[in-house]
Amino acid sequence: LAWAGLEGFQFHNFRESNQYRKSLLQLMKSKQYLLEVDRCLGRSWFCLLPLENLAEFLSEGHINILDTLVGTFYRLKEIRVCHLTHKPVQELLQTLLNIMDLPSKREREQDAL
Repeated sequence: LAWAGLEGFQFHNFRESNQYRKSLLQLMKSKQYLLEVDRCLGRSWFCLLPLENLAEFLSEGHINILDTLVGTFYRLKEIRVCHLTHKPVQELLQTLLNIMDLPSKREREQDAL
């Protein structure tokens, strides 16, 4: 996936591996300062995380909104929603709605002052 700088890397198997699921998000959180240096890194992390961790990762707000939307498009394009993926997809979409609403909430709060 050229968008994330992962061309030629078989990250689908890595993402679904139970071996790294729990520790990967924690590692990314501890290294989030690296996202300020390399925009492509956030895209790569987005692709590497399992679906179940995406909402939490995005709620941290370290990836720009355009990358968030494009990454979500690519991820949902490859997912078949079923009883196993329903909840993570719903959480991801709710997080996106919350992220998209943040600027308007800030504007309303400033107008109230």
